[in-house]
Amino acid sequence: APDGYTLLMGTVSSHAMTPLINTNAGYDPLKDFTPIAPVADIPFAMLLHESVPAKSFQEFVALAKGQPGKFTFASAGVGTSNHLAGELLNEMAGIRMVHVPYKGSAPALADLLGGQVDVMFDLLLTATQHIGSAKVRPVAVTAAQPSPLLPGVPSIAQSGLPDYVVSAWFGIFAPAGTPADVVQRLNQEVGKATRAEDTRKQLGSMGADARSGSSAEFTSFVREEYAKWENVIRKAGIAAK
Repeated sequence: APDGYTLLMGTVSSHAMTPLINTNAGYDPLKDFTPIAPVADIPFAMLLHESVPAKSFQEFVALAKGQPGKFTFASAGVGTSNHLAGELLNEMAGIRMVHVPYKGSAPALADLLGGQVDVMFDLLLTATQHIGSAKVRPVAVTAAQPSPLLPGVPSIAQSGLPDYVVSAWFGIFAPAGTPADVVQRLNQEVGKATRAEDTRKQLGSMGADARSGSSAEFTSFVREEYAKWENVIRKAGIAAK
């Protein structure tokens, strides 16, 4: 019942990717839910295997433009956020990397470290655990701004594609039809939690940025994300098999 006592932790996958790829998902992410409040987002790091002869994001784009289809990028599977991060880069940078899907991020990252694939967009926290190995090179982050977890590594937005922003975001949703006063109260309480210093520190230690905002702002954000990924999925011809 839409009474404020049943809530969902929704994500970019559940509300802006999966239903667009899997037409049998069984729900409409825009019509079946009431967005309550954002909670956090985690950007990705763009990692290159050490064998790729590019020291920066701009150098990689130049290489890829000159050799369409040469470079491969790994993901956790078709339609996952790190898959679509690569497809968005293909579209916006005018390059053609070849997607190699895996059954999860761990085997994808293992093959990146082993040199079987050239590129991967990995969540910031797990990416930082492997950068010291010298097997991979971080050339950019997908947030609008650089991350303190990767000092000296610019964002893609700073590196020539100002509209490129990708994150694994999380937020609280309720069933459609939840009364406005209940939505407002829940939004206030979630906002208190995400603005608390200890919450922000805990999320920061996991590579996540705490977020807050009104229900209306979160609703607009979800719709914008849905439209963005719908465009990418359609142009790339991605569908569930």
